[in-house]
Amino acid sequence: AFVDRAPRLRAARGALLVQNGLVAACALLAAFALPAASTVSVSTPPRLAAARWASAAAFSLGCAGSSCASLCNSLSVSKDWVVVLASSSGGALGETATTT
Repeated sequence: AFVDRAPRLRAARGALLVQNGLVAACALLAAFALPAASTVSVSTPPRLAAARWASAAAFSLGCAGSSCASLCNSLSVSKDWVVVLASSSGGALGETATTT
């Protein structure tokens, strides 16, 4: 995975860039899709109804992608703590695992 191969700072910056970009895209999509959804009636053309479903799907995928990017950011920041705990003293990792 990108998080495992990339240096920590590069992975964190990339994840934050993707996360913030997807949040901004979802906000723009919601700003344009929600007012259009309130004007939909029974006589709405099928093309507009399909566009509403497509925007809802894109919004959901964008939110899921943003959540994944947030997880990547958390992993990139915390991935070196095990190495630090294990190398600082021989038994620190075992002691930490047994106390938590």
